[in-house]
Amino acid sequence: MAIEQHDGGTMITGEDDIQSYRMLTQIKALEVEIRTGMRMSNKFNLLKGLKEEYGLKSRTKKDALVEMQKVFNQRFEKKLFDV
Repeated sequence: MAIEQHDGGTMITGEDDIQSYRMLTQIKALEVEIRTGMRMSNKFNLLKGLKEEYGLKSRTKKDALVEMQKVFNQRFEKKLFDV
């Protein structure tokens, strides 16, 4: 991941790095929703958004989490998740 630091700020650069970071934050948000029951937003349904954006077929958040981890591993050719 390309990370630059300037004047006390941090910036992620590179299209693949930005997309992988974005997907990781979505995966973590899904984990938080599953573990705590807290929602990421009152106005945004995370599961519905992920289904639309990534074409997920899952009906539950737990199944969507596994599917997102598989998509991440395939898209970025990294074995970050054991699924």
